[in-house]
Parts: sequence; C-alpha cells; structure tokens
Amino acid sequence: MKIILTIVGLILSVSVHAKCKDYPESIEAFYQGAETVIFAEILSAEINESTEHSYRTNFKILESYKGKLRETGVAEYSDEVHSILVTPGLKYILFFNEGSNYISICSGSHQFDGSMKSIRKLRDLSGKGV
Repeated sequence: MKIILTIVGLILSVSVHAKCKDYPESIEAFYQGAETVIFAEILSAEINESTEHSYRTNFKILESYKGKLRETGVAEYSDEVHSILVTPGLKYILFFNEGSNYISICSGSHQFDGSMKSIRKLRDLSGKGV
C-alpha cells in the first residue's frame, strides 16, 4: 500500500510541476526570481466573491527575507493545480513575483514542514543569517 501511495504522490508531484513554466526547483532560484519572500502564518482564508474559483487569505509575517517590510498581508490563490489551498493556523514560505500577490508552487511557495533548512537558507540568502 505504501508503494502505491508513493507512486501516486510522485505522479501527482510531476504533473503539478509540469504545469509550471520554467520551474527552477531550488530555493536559491525561487529567491532570485521573487520580488518578495516571507515566512508567514495564515490567519484566514475565504472565498473571493469577485472571481470564480478564487480565494483570499490574510497572513501575519513571521520573517521577511526580501521585499517591503510589513507585519501582515493579503494574498490570493485558487483551486487550480498550481495553487496552494492554504489553511488558517498553518505556516508557509511564500514567494511573490513582481507585482503579484498570488500563492503558487510555480513561484516556490510551499507549506512549512517544520524543518529549519529552508529558513536557514533564506536567512543566508537575505544576509540575515546568524
């Protein structure tokens, strides 16, 4: 059963990334391509009434690595394959491209897995490493 779930996971992962144009697959490349990079906790997630299949989320910035410094923010996401359906109370590393507040795996955004490896790498890239 584990083998089947692993295979399904790999297939889904490949199909999701295949939808992303020029997917770099490294945190360094995502960082270089982003205008804003933050570590945030999702405060709320709700349907965006103005656009079909679109959602709006409010978040609290825990750490900022690139872009304008602020404490909170608003972002959008959808139920499309390249978007991330965020969950209030969970933490995410968010990469936003120039002029965008859209949460997407194609720009590098992902749920924080509890490992400090990504956080340490972002701190180093931003010059905030200890």
